[in-house]
This record gives sequence, structure tokens and C-alpha cells, in this order.
Amino acid sequence: MYNYLGGSPYSSSGFQSPLTKENQLKMLEGQIEALRSMGNSSQLSLLEEINAYSSNLTEDEKKLIEKSPEYLSAKEAYESGFMGFLSSRFSSEYISTPQGRAAGEQLLSVIKDVKSKVKQELAAQNKKLQKVAELLDKHPELLDKIK
Repeated sequence: MYNYLGGSPYSSSGFQSPLTKENQLKMLEGQIEALRSMGNSSQLSLLEEINAYSSNLTEDEKKLIEKSPEYLSAKEAYESGFMGFLSSRFSSEYISTPQGRAAGEQLLSVIKDVKSKVKQELAAQNKKLQKVAELLDKHPELLDKIK
């Protein structure tokens, strides 16, 4: 949930033993410090900073943060923006694949079906509202009972 990078620097194929959280944190802090010391041309990216800060949270802190409305709002904004970015960049490539084509056709079919159902529901609601309006025109004293 907190790891926004595509992979972990600790998951190389030659490293088989599990790292403790403390060792992972020390390694990450060392890498961050090394990146910072390289100067302006290789500054720590915002994404790496988010991951570094997030990985330093305790489980209790994570649970409380995840319940925070500010966090939920910021996370939702980030994720929806990210998905929008991906969509704008790769939707034409995705729709040209067999899986994308099938998913796109299914989405279009659902949209058409739902639109038809929504039109029917709206027409039924409008018919009911029209009947209520006619009833109130004939019996305006009903308004007094509603208030």
C-alpha cells in the first residue's frame, strides 16, 4: 500500500535471505543519504521520499494514518490522478490488445445497457412527479399537510 515504486532495491535475484525491518530501514536510509550527497543532478525523488517516510511508520501509525480523512483524500487524489495519467498515456495501446479490445467492448455494452435502463427509470420518475403535480393542482390543501 505504501510502496509506490515498481520494485524494491532489496529484491535482487542474488539476495535470498529475508531482511529484518531494521536492516531494510538502515539500507534504505543509506541509499537515501547517498542520493542526497550526489548533489542536485541526482536528488532524491518525491516518490522515493514518500516510500522512505512510509516505510518508517509503525503498524499502529499506519492504521491511524489510513483512517485519517486528510490521508484518504490525498491518497485518492494521487491514485485518481495517476490512473488518469496512465489512461491518457496508454489507453490507445491497451485497446489495441485483444484483452483491451474485449474489455472495451464489454464496457461499451454495459454503458449502452445502463443508459437504456436509466432512461426508463427517469421516464418512470417523471411520470410519477407529473402525477404528484397534477394531484397538488387539484388539491392544494395537501401542501399544508406535508409541511
